[in-house]
Amino acid sequence: MTLVLLASCQGGSSSKQEEPQRTAAPAVPTAIEVHDTKGSVTAKISADRPCRANVDGIELIVGTRPVVATVGAVQWTGDDDNGGTLIRRDGEPVARLAPGQDTLGLFDPNGVAIVRAMLSNNSVRVVSGQGALLRTATRTSTGIAVGDQTVTGTDDLLLAAVLAAPEARPEVRALAACLRANPGDRAL
Repeated sequence: MTLVLLASCQGGSSSKQEEPQRTAAPAVPTAIEVHDTKGSVTAKISADRPCRANVDGIELIVGTRPVVATVGAVQWTGDDDNGGTLIRRDGEPVARLAPGQDTLGLFDPNGVAIVRAMLSNNSVRVVSGQGALLRTATRTSTGIAVGDQTVTGTDDLLLAAVLAAPEARPEVRALAACLRANPGDRAL
């Protein structure tokens, strides 16, 4: 009787034993790194959740959607609206991350551009708030060349351009890169 019950639970009798179902190992998140001309890493994010960032020696663990990070006693948050994401430092606005169709801009709280990255064909033009060309970002065999820096671990030109933008403070670059790497419900 017990054998009959076991056989019926197995879906009938079969002379062929089924292989145990194998699952693929979880993917290891790739680190996105900015390398200077000497090869030193100046910025790094791990795009898993939470996103971990180290930009110019400042480390952040970033929760995305809602955006939240703490550096020492300083609380960083981000509020999404139709204009992008308003980034706040201890409740005070410090920057706005504004995505577009083929652009990604960082603006100060008054709406003045800090830096904008604009996709054009297979490269990105990085311009200042005044519209002056600062550098370009292009794919190479070793990563993405952003001016004299190299970004590895991503093929996203806009992400590379913003992460490598020294015009913006490190915390803002880290938050922008984490949001771009983990857009959630919103496309950045």
